[in-house]
Amino acid sequence: DAPEQLAETVAAVAAAGATHASGIVLHLRPGAREWWMAWLAREYPALVPRYRELYRGGTYADPAYRALIADRLRDLVRSHQIGAGGDRRSRRVPQAPAPQRQSEQLALL
Repeated sequence: DAPEQLAETVAAVAAAGATHASGIVLHLRPGAREWWMAWLAREYPALVPRYRELYRGGTYADPAYRALIADRLRDLVRSHQIGAGGDRRSRRVPQAPAPQRQSEQLALL
C-alpha cells in the first residue's frame, strides 16, 4: 500500500493497455482473517501491529485508511489516463465475431 507500490502497479496496468482500473482494500472476513493474520505473523511479523490497528478485529480496514487508498488510486488512474479516470463510458467492449455462414446444408442421416 506504499505510494511507490501503488504507482508501480497502476503504471504496469496502464502499460498493459487497461481501459479501467479500480481497487479495494483487503476484506478480512471471519475465517480468512485468522488465516491471514497467522500467515502475516509468520511471513511479515513487523506488519502485524499495523494490520491489528487497521482492522481492530473487524472485516474492514479503518474508513480513513480506505479513503486514503481510494484517493491515491483515483489520482494514479487519472495521471495514467486509464479510462478517463474511471469513467465507465470510455471502456471499450469487444465486439462478438460475426457468425459464419455455412455454404451447404448438412445431412442428418
